Amino acid sequence: ISFSAGPEIEARYSENRGERSFEQRGMLRLQADLWSKLAENWLVQANAYAIPGDRSRYWARLAGGWRLMDELYLGPEIEGYRERDYHKLRLGLHLTGLQLFGLDWRLASGVQKTRDDKAGAYVTLGLLWKR
Repeated sequence: ISFSAGPEIEARYSENRGERSFEQRGMLRLQADLWSKLAENWLVQANAYAIPGDRSRYWARLAGGWRLMDELYLGPEIEGYRERDYHKLRLGLHLTGLQLFGLDWRLASGVQKTRDDKAGAYVTLGLLWKR
């Protein structure tokens, strides 16, 4: 389990009908990550972050996995995100722990629903570099 806090810098550029705008701001990010092998063939991952302030953002992911071989796990995941009046919920399957080119790879796919759109498919590729 790990907890961390630190700065996050965001920059946004937009152009709409000839009007251009650039916005930059710094914020505090709080994060927690849990990786646990509850039993020999089971993995649980829980990750979350919060960015408090006038444009608060929150994200969380919970995933379980069954070991296929070595450190490769397959299982369900649920992920949620919220910022102001926007939100997103994802339900899917992940494949975690493929080790290639010195990185741990995670591939996930499933269905997502956002505030703005009908339900649709998503695919996520995550990379972890262990020092």
